[in-house]
Amino acid sequence: MKNYVKHGKKINMMKTNIDSIFHNLRIPSSNNYTCEKFNNSNLWIVKDDDGRCGILIDNVINNKKFKDYKNLEIEEIKSLSTDSIVLNNVLMVRHNDSIIPKLFSESLNTYFSINLKKKYDIKDLQNALDEIEAITKSSRDKLNEIVGVWGEFYIIHFLLINSSSNFHKHIINSWESPDGRSLIDLTLNVSKINIEVKTTTSDNRIHHISTLNQVQQTEGFNGFLASICIKEGEGLSCYELKNNINKIIGNENAMLFNQRVKIRGESLCNNTNFSFVINNEKKPKYFKFSDVPKPTIVDDILKVEWDLILENVDFINEHEILEKINLS
Repeated sequence: MKNYVKHGKKINMMKTNIDSIFHNLRIPSSNNYTCEKFNNSNLWIVKDDDGRCGILIDNVINNKKFKDYKNLEIEEIKSLSTDSIVLNNVLMVRHNDSIIPKLFSESLNTYFSINLKKKYDIKDLQNALDEIEAITKSSRDKLNEIVGVWGEFYIIHFLLINSSSNFHKHIINSWESPDGRSLIDLTLNVSKINIEVKTTTSDNRIHHISTLNQVQQTEGFNGFLASICIKEGEGLSCYELKNNINKIIGNENAMLFNQRVKIRGESLCNNTNFSFVINNEKKPKYFKFSDVPKPTIVDDILKVEWDLILENVDFINEHEILEKINLS
């Protein structure tokens, strides 16, 4: 059975930047791919109908089984047709849904931009995947931090635009701590409300809790986990959200805010490489700490962390949380 691929549009530049090549490929029709040659070699950059990034080489003689790579899908295709040629004995590698396409294309570019050849073989691809696996792990960890900052900025911006200017300093003060990173993301002393912000690019409302104290009630405070689901590729970067916050709070609070930015991490807060937008199918929700699923803790357990899914848990929406915070 043949797989049909259509070429991507022409790029008026040396085709050695994989990130640029991938960006310029259009999304194909269902069950198809668009592709473009890299450096006029037998390495092709691929975009599938889900917008995922991949690479393929043709005329592959695979004498040994590929090892499993986390978050990568490897497919052998006997015959793959394009508009003008047929590629035979193809080996194609694509990332799965747990990796953002831009992250994978940038990782590919990091490796292949310094490993230019006219003909790649199976060993070249294995070497590339070994290194890319390490690159994507490091980059994914950094991306998770950027996603976390974006969610915190979203909540701060949301509170600012829905509060009186008299409370703007209070909102900025609630984020982090002048003494360093705080355990809870926002502590609103006037409202006696704690908010722990969890942000994900997953299609499901899955979050990671790194310590039980993140979702434990503090005496005299009501605690809420803010669940923020976002999509990458459009919208605003952390840097743009940060600037929007600065425009609202004015010069009188800018110094305080920038001090907190330094504590949170300037490189993360000023990131412009990734842009995000709220997932309209997964609007922000707020969950009481008491309703957040937790593991059973027994004696002699010193530390616990876990992943949870918040799809069938009681929640309140953004309008309801504003009524509770009451900073108007």
